[in-house]
Amino acid sequence: MALITYQDVENEMSVTFSTTTTPTLNIVNNLITRSEALIQGYLKERYGDLSSITDATALTILKDIALALVVGKLNRIIKEIRRLTNEEEETTTSGISEAMKKLREIRDGKLILGNATSNASQTIQYDEDMEPTYEKGEEDW
Repeated sequence: MALITYQDVENEMSVTFSTTTTPTLNIVNNLITRSEALIQGYLKERYGDLSSITDATALTILKDIALALVVGKLNRIIKEIRRLTNEEEETTTSGISEAMKKLREIRDGKLILGNATSNASQTIQYDEDMEPTYEKGEEDW
């Protein structure tokens, strides 16, 4: 399931990509594929496949995350080409950081994706207050 297209990226950045632009349309499509794979990796344990998420609000959140990841990476590429100002660099880094923060919140169950079925019962939670338990005669705990 594709969350975003290159046209979404073009609209967000107010640019047009082609085989002759830098970055090229091929690079944009590759970044879209990679961002969606990253999102799938974060969501797989809790929600399974992305296709199981059908709630419109949830899909909008995921689309925004994918778009932020792609635009952030493209801005990094463009920064190398144009040597952007410090202010623009901070915006790029902040966009990727915010997208990654949202992914962690979804993975950790702090941001729930609408009616998507959760696999949370399969998740092992670690409690920092847990004390290790040792059994007599056992080498492992």
